Parts: sequence; C-alpha cells; structure tokens
Amino acid sequence: MSEEYLLNQIAASMIPGAGSVMVRKLIGITGSPEALFSESKKNLFKIPQIPRHVVDNIYKKEFWNNAESELEFIKAEDINTTFFQEKDFPVRLNECYDSPVLLYHKGNIDFNKRKIVSIVGTRKSSHYGSGMIEKIVKGLAESDPDTCIVSGLAYGIDIMAHKAAVRHNLDSLAVLAHGLDDLYPPKHKDTAVKMMEHGGLVTEYTKSTIPESHNFVKRNRIVAGISDVTLVIESGLKGGAMITANLAFSYNREVMAVPGNVGNYYSAGCNYLIKTQKASVIESADDLLKLMNWDLKNKKKTVQKSLFVQLKPDEEKIYNLLREYQTMSLNDIKILSELMISQVSMALLNLEMEGLIKSLPGNMFTIA
Repeated sequence: MSEEYLLNQIAASMIPGAGSVMVRKLIGITGSPEALFSESKKNLFKIPQIPRHVVDNIYKKEFWNNAESELEFIKAEDINTTFFQEKDFPVRLNECYDSPVLLYHKGNIDFNKRKIVSIVGTRKSSHYGSGMIEKIVKGLAESDPDTCIVSGLAYGIDIMAHKAAVRHNLDSLAVLAHGLDDLYPPKHKDTAVKMMEHGGLVTEYTKSTIPESHNFVKRNRIVAGISDVTLVIESGLKGGAMITANLAFSYNREVMAVPGNVGNYYSAGCNYLIKTQKASVIESADDLLKLMNWDLKNKKKTVQKSLFVQLKPDEEKIYNLLREYQTMSLNDIKILSELMISQVSMALLNLEMEGLIKSLPGNMFTIA
C-alpha cells in the first residue's frame, strides 16, 4: 500500500464535521478517497445533504497537516489500518449503517473469525459475575477454540472477559475509546500485551484522542456491530453495557443476558432485557451455542445427497460449504464463500426453494 493511498484513507476518516455516515456517502458517490479528494469543490458542493463547511474543510491546510501527522505516527508505531472498502475490514461491522470508515489496530487480528462474542457488563462486577464469565468462556473454548471474545478493556466485566479468553487460549479483541498512543486504564496493560499474540487492540480514534465519556458511548457501536452476539453479564438499568445491548438489538444481532436476583442493582439491566424480550436467557455456554446454532460438536459428517438439479457456481459453492459445516450463519457463508451479500442471498433462496437447504432462526442455514 502506497503512502499516498493510506494518507487519503486517513484523511477521509478525519474530515472535520463529517461523521462516518457522511464520509461513506461521499465515497459512495465519488468511488474512493482518491477520487473524493481529486474532485473539484464546485462538484462536491452539488452533493445533497453535505454541508458547505464540510466541503470547505477538505481544502484546508491544517486538515491535511493533521492527516500527515497521523500517517507518520502509525508508521513509527507499526500500527495497522483497515479501510471499509477493503476485504479484511470486519464484514459484520460493515453491515451497520454507522460503522467507522477506518480502523487502527495492533496485534494479530482476524476481524472475520467464524464466531465472535462480545461480552459486556458493569465495572463493579461481583463474584457471581466473574464466576459466570469463567464458566461461559471456558465452555466456548472447549466447544470451538476459534471463537473470539470482544470487550472494551474497562474495569469489571470487560477485563474479566479478556483475562478469561487469554486463560483459555481464545482470541480476544479490545475496542478502545482513545488513540493507540495510550492505553486506558493503564492498569490493564499486562493483559493487553498478552492479547497481542491472539487478538489485540482496535480503535477508530487517532493519536492524542483522550478517553472522554462520549468516546466510550461511540465505541460501543463497534463492540455491538463487530460480533455475532452481545452477551450482558451484570448491568444496571443504565450504562455502557445497556447502550451496547440496545445497539446490538438495533443492528438485528442476537442479544443474550445472564439473569440475576430480583432487586439486585447490577442484575436489573439483564433482567430488564430478558423481560422486554430484547435478550435471551443464558446460564451457560451450551445455552449460547444452542441459541446461535453453534452446537456443532460431533455433528460434522459427510453428507451424501444426490442433486437432481443443475446448480449455478454460486449455489454449488455455498451448498458445498453447508455440506462441510452442516449449519452456518449468513455472515459465515458470506465470509467463506467470498461472494457479495446479494449473491449469497439469491443463492440461498434458490437452494431453499429446491429443498436442498433450510433456514433456521437467527439467520442460520443448514442442509435439508
């Protein structure tokens, strides 16, 4: 990747006054960051719903100085980037309308693992909460060591989830609310270092961004959007965990919660999510696996089925994947087939109409 190519990506993500939704619109119209910044101001002014001050900001020297400074920083610190138009950008996250356009990350990260579970909760966790984390993460590790645990590296449930993942040799990804020139809270540096070999740190924020409260709220959309399921373990009725759960629900992702004692302050949020049917009840890893149709242990087998129809190449590719894995999510099929979502959806529809596969709850599919 050339420096100019990367500089344009960084600059696109930093346009003053333009959030990720607006930047995606600009690039969707122009085609790429390079095309965006090569376009004349006159033509950019013609784009509907793009404020004039945003277009003006693109041509300010200070803006480009900041982008160049960020480029020099990530080169010096050996930080990786992933742009939303690139193949290795998180597929799940790209499905969210307000997803970041650029991610900065360190470590050994595969954003498109076959199973990603976000675990969130209170910063004032109890022995009950820590015990449930250990029980569930251990169960997930035993079922499928390819599972990745995502959280926010904060005190309480977050750091316990990361530590449990490290302890049981699962990949773990921390989504930060600040730039990669710092680490908050500093107390969790040892765990962050251990995560680098199997997972790592990711953020949308540039250097010198301090961990202000609104940044934590904003980063929660990444925690919710990057995973297949968000699991809440101990939470009050308000707070970051509830924001993340509601974001996951709005993204049409699975939300699950560990129930707690009625009247307990840090069980109120979980119980409310369950009571309002925004979350399924989880008491163990087996519950999560069954609800996600991930309980595939001892289920992989060779399927012999005569095809009485002529399959198209896309359909044959997807059918062969399902023969191998038996049950897969829509996200998994898209990732492993390397097809566009529109191609996957059409192929799945045709296969189901032919009686070769069947759909299951939670955007899952299996051999008929």
